[in-house]
Amino acid sequence: GAAQAGATAAASTSMGPGPEGGAPLMLRCPISGAHPFSDPVVLPDGYTYERSAAQAYLASAARVSPVTGQPFPAAGRGGVGVVENTVLRMLCAEWRELAGVGPAAGTGSAEQAGARHS
Repeated sequence: GAAQAGATAAASTSMGPGPEGGAPLMLRCPISGAHPFSDPVVLPDGYTYERSAAQAYLASAARVSPVTGQPFPAAGRGGVGVVENTVLRMLCAEWRELAGVGPAAGTGSAEQAGARHS
């Protein structure tokens, strides 16, 4: 419910190591728990989600924020929009490199190199 979503939102602001020393909670999707993000997108609530989890959530006809429980702003003909979170994708690539974790699916070394030098 909304209380659990609020707790998730509060926990997701932590930049410290996540459970079992994994990625910081801020680099994890509040819907799927996937970490770190590989294809982060922002929904109209201002929170970032893994694209696949956000698309599945929106396909379920949900029209409230999975984090806050508040309704999304009225959507146009295309439905609720998503916006790529490029900066967070680059930060996650940097975290993977520093943590010695392989690249996320769909990312390559060129993208990671760009993330280091941008």
